Amino acid sequence: MKTSTLSAFLALAVVAVLATSGPATFYDGGLGACGTIIKNTDFAVALTAPNFASGAHCGQPITVTFNGKSITVIVQDLCPGCGTNGLDLTRGAFAALASTDLGVIQVDWQFGSSIPSNPPVGGECTKSYTVVSGDTCNLVEAKNGVSDATLHSLNPAINSGCTNLQIGQVLCVAGKNGGSGSCPQKYTVVSGDNCAAIEARFGLSDSALHSMNPSINSGCTNLQIGQVLCV
Repeated sequence: MKTSTLSAFLALAVVAVLATSGPATFYDGGLGACGTIIKNTDFAVALTAPNFASGAHCGQPITVTFNGKSITVIVQDLCPGCGTNGLDLTRGAFAALASTDLGVIQVDWQFGSSIPSNPPVGGECTKSYTVVSGDTCNLVEAKNGVSDATLHSLNPAINSGCTNLQIGQVLCVAGKNGGSGSCPQKYTVVSGDNCAAIEARFGLSDSALHSMNPSINSGCTNLQIGQVLCV
């Protein structure tokens, strides 16, 4: 019995660490099995019973990838009817990956966040903070003694309403010499964007775009719809 229990535990642990694939559908929000109210615009996900593990993963981030696009969603619900390793995404999360007209898509996913850290554009980050459950911009600002203007300047990926913070996201809360960097203009990534297209649109060199947005990796493979860049 003890051996069987240990084997089951290890199997769950493997599921929680390794990347896997499965069908992804979408649904309208409501009260999730984790006890939170889910909105259609939230980036939330419901897991099958084995992966939900009786709520052990509530609040944890999951990276979901489809056709080269990756988003981070938060475990907030249980999906008893999903297929093996299936995900049920909120409507907004599904739409960030593909048209809802498709109904179901085959995705790759794993536990953990794909959100890059956000060092201050044009500067150096001297202090960082990792977003936890329940955080808002006001709370982050109060915890770290920064103004709303400074937080947004240091982290241009945060939208104006501060509705896109995600658990596990790393924020910069202090720049070099207390500064906030320099961002002459901001641009929000849309579907189909890549670094070359953005650079052409704003007359930037590749090195300039990367210098102003150090969270973009060298291959420019981690752009996400809705991400705010300094241009």
